[in-house]
Order: sequence, then structure tokens, then C-alpha cells
Amino acid sequence: MKMLSNKQTKFSVRIILLFLLLTVSRAGFAEGTATVAPNPSNLTALAMLPSISAGSYLGCSQDNRIYFNIKDSSIENFYYGFNWQIYGGTRANNWYMRIFNPDGTLASGPIFLDTLVAAGRILTHAQALAGPNIGGLAPAGYTPRVFTPTVSGEHWIELYRSNDAGATQIAATNWSQSSYFDFTVATTSNTRFNGRVHCDKWSYVAINGTPGFTTAVTGSSEPVHYAYTPDRVVMKLDFELGFQPIAYNLAVNRYGVNNSGNFTVDRRSVNSAVAPTLSNGYLVFLNLPDSTIYPYATPPNNPTLLTPVILECTPPYNVRYSIPQNGDVQLLFDLNGIPGFQPGTVDRLVEQFDRTAGVNSYAWDGLNGVGSPVTSGTNFTIGSDLLVGRFNVPIYDAEINKGGFRITTERPIVIPNTRLFWDDSTSLPNVGASCTGSGDNANNTTGRGINNSLVGTVVPAHAWSGNGNPNQNIPADSVGTNQTDGIQCSDFGNVRTLNSWGWGVRTSATFPLAMGCVSLSGTVWNDEDSSAAGTFSNIFTAGESGTDGGGLFAILVDPSTGLVLASVPVGVNGVYTIP
Repeated sequence: MKMLSNKQTKFSVRIILLFLLLTVSRAGFAEGTATVAPNPSNLTALAMLPSISAGSYLGCSQDNRIYFNIKDSSIENFYYGFNWQIYGGTRANNWYMRIFNPDGTLASGPIFLDTLVAAGRILTHAQALAGPNIGGLAPAGYTPRVFTPTVSGEHWIELYRSNDAGATQIAATNWSQSSYFDFTVATTSNTRFNGRVHCDKWSYVAINGTPGFTTAVTGSSEPVHYAYTPDRVVMKLDFELGFQPIAYNLAVNRYGVNNSGNFTVDRRSVNSAVAPTLSNGYLVFLNLPDSTIYPYATPPNNPTLLTPVILECTPPYNVRYSIPQNGDVQLLFDLNGIPGFQPGTVDRLVEQFDRTAGVNSYAWDGLNGVGSPVTSGTNFTIGSDLLVGRFNVPIYDAEINKGGFRITTERPIVIPNTRLFWDDSTSLPNVGASCTGSGDNANNTTGRGINNSLVGTVVPAHAWSGNGNPNQNIPADSVGTNQTDGIQCSDFGNVRTLNSWGWGVRTSATFPLAMGCVSLSGTVWNDEDSSAAGTFSNIFTAGESGTDGGGLFAILVDPSTGLVLASVPVGVNGVYTIP
């Protein structure tokens, strides 16, 4: 047997590793349980709860539909599989699916999802992770069902139970769960295209693993998703161990909990007897969106503080800045001499939302962070931050979230230390007065949380358990027996919608200045002997005098915008003063 030299051995290893990497890249990652439940001990099941408008059920709204994108219908198919139970774990065999073309016409269905045959049935967590066994090329995977599209574009599916061969859906109060599920766009040669499956509002339930697949108050859900904002920023949502919501919807949007147009109010956490609609949200993917269909943004340029930054001599002062693209803006009046914003000091942070590209302004009342006027002669720094990729993650009725959220920027750049913001104080009074047993589960006696809407906290952040976690501990502290008593009214997230928000990308500019007002004065001279020779020097010589030229005006022009800021008549002696 011929022996390989060390050099040959290393080369062979490199070839094998390269082959393995190519195989992994080619086979790809499954889309479904593989991302929402990577840990088999803490399963996150796909939920269909029609009576509360949760899930991609028959005739659901656009926000609930599960979409898959076919880029090239001549080579791409849709492979899928499930493991269905009635909500809570009981078995049945009356699930159906319909698939719709991008134009809304029915492409396939009703499709009977027979839970007793191999095709389309995922029996184990390992099969769900491996994904579809396409043409025998992924033997560890499940045997998929296949949809062969006739057109390219975004198709969608609807899932439901029926007792009349799929013609109608049974009562909306009959809930369903699929403990394992997978949606994969691929070719017949097992080339998979991740980042093709999305929904505006995913519906899930945290369940125990096999054999029961039962729901549990202490069930932990650990999904990973990717939100794609309208300005093409991609945020990774990683729910940590200890997120115990039972059933919940996952949506990401621009506005917060409500959509009144007042973001300062709409972003606050609120008490909620029923789930908010959370309509018109972002596309939420199971994997990083396929950039050939969903292109990523480029990093924005810095904002600019105009010269002069502040106009006017009495409040309100006109603070001016320019931004290279649409976004939100934070203005920092850094008055205490310590870099950055320190709440409770003379520093003042101002938020401006939905600013358009170009020159913008803020009418400053001249007050500092403690409400006192900033006096003439004060030296300070003003900063302008452009915030792009605003996201809100409102979660309804998630009783406990011990590990907080890890929400990070993935595109256009990777930012692992994203800051989260929240306000669990302003709009969260107690609900009800008693918490003595399960009969009080519609109550919440855990009190208010903290207002962290200006400083924010680097992820993982916004954890809660038996109170609002005022010390921001990770994991969140239990309060008494709240994590073990099985009573929901002692858990901070019960019957509440708790919102976390932030921005994907931030660019900044600063400018040092001194508070004060100046006047511009000058004299217009009649250069009778042309001694200036076309310059602005040597104008005055003996015998010459100032003049108004028969009605001249001195005009002050803003160098940043070209606009006239002031206009004053020149005196008969040629003297003018512009305040």
C-alpha cells in the first residue's frame, strides 16, 4: 500500500473538508423546525388558532399567510412536511392544505395531509433538522410532499381541519398544532434555496417533546427568525432559553403595539385582554432572506449638522441638520461635559421620527435636560444620529421571558451589540386585585416595569418574570414562587403586550459650539478711484465715503441651503447691521 507524504495527507484533508463544505452548502438548512426549535427538548410548534385570528388558516388575512417564493418555476419545487395534532397533543387525521399562485388563483388543493402515510410526515426532530429527502440525497430527512409550480413568484399556503374532504373548515374554535414542520424550496437535485419562506405574523405554541407534544405553562420556546424591514435592513431575532409564552404570535413592525401615528405612544407596552392585530408588519423569514430576491441595503452615510447649526436669537431656536436618506433622528444636546447621554442631568436627548432625506430642522425651546434655559456663553456639543431599520417586537401574553431577547443586525452590516429599548412603566397598571389561584389568571398583580426608552440596553435584554426586572438581570429573577406555582397572574407578561424596539443601523455626527448670538455689521463704500481693483481690500481712500447707493439692501444668505435668512436696508452713510 502506497503511503502518502505529510504534504499529500494535508492536501487530501483539505479536499475532503472542501467537499464537506460544498455538500453542506448544497444541501442547505431546512426551513421550519430547524430554525424555530433547534433544541428537541424545547419544541416550538406551528399553530393554527382560527378563533383568535392566529395562523395561516383557511381564508385568513394577508398578514397570516405563509409565503414561499419561487424564483425560477422551471427548476424549483416546494417540498413540505408536518406532524399534526389537535392543540394539546391529541391525534387526528383531517388536515388539509391549499396552495395559491401569486395572482391569488388556487394552484393546488384541497390537499389531504394524511398523517398515516409516509409522504409529508415528519416523525422525529432529527428528520426535521435534516429536511426533505429529495431523490434519496438526504437520507436522514423525511419523505416530503412536493408541489410543482407553473409560475414564478410568491405563492402562499393555508392550513386547516375539515370533515368534508377539505371543502370547508371545521369550527374555528378547534385549534391545531404541527409539532414538526418544514417548508423548503429546492430543485430535484437537492439544491436548496434558503431565505424563501416568510410570514408577517407567525403563530406558535411552546410544547413538550415526544411522546405527548402537550402544551405547558413552563414550556420554553427558542425560535430564530429574520425580519426584513422596508429599508432593506435585516434583523436576527434570537429568543433565549426561558421564553415561556404558551401560545403566541411573532410579528415585527415599524409602529409598535398600536398604529395611531404617534410612535412615542404606540411603542409603549400595554395591558391587553385580547391579542393586538399587529397588521401591516414586516416580512419575517425562517432564514436569512435570499438576497437575489430580497436585496440588502447599503450602509447609510453620516448625517450632517449644517453651518450655522442653530439659527435665531431667542427661543425657539432652529436646529438644522441634513440626512442622506429617510429615517429617524436623535439630537443630543451634550451639556454636562461627559461624552454621551446621561439621563437625569443637564444633557437633553430629542427624538424625531420619520424624517425625510435632505435638510431638516428642530424647534428647540432652549431648555436643558432639567428644564432650565441654556445661557449665553455655554459651550457644549450637539450630536445628530441617523437611525435606519426601525423595528418593534410586540409580544402578547408571554408570561415569562427569563433570558430576554437577542436581536442583532445581520445586514447591511453585522452588529452584534444592538441596543433594545422598551417602556414597561407608563401604561402598565395592575389588572385586577387578587392572585390566589388559576381562577385569577385574567389578572396581573406584578406592577409596573421600567422606562428604558432613551438609553436602551445592549442585548440580551428586556427579560421579565415575576416583575418588570428593574435591575435588568439575565436571567430575570423569580418573585416568590412565580416560576413554579403555575399561576399566570403572578407573571409579569400575563394579559399584556410587551414591546421591544430599536434600530438596525446608526450613523452619527457631532459639532462643538458656544451658545450666543452675534450681529454682522459692515459699510458699503463708494470706491471712486477704483483702488480696490476688484478685491475686497484697499476700498477706502481719502475723500471716499460710505453710501446706500440709492437704496441698497444687505442680505444674509444661508450657505447650506441658499435661502435668504435676513435682509436689512443699508443706511445713507453705508452702514448696515444684521442681527
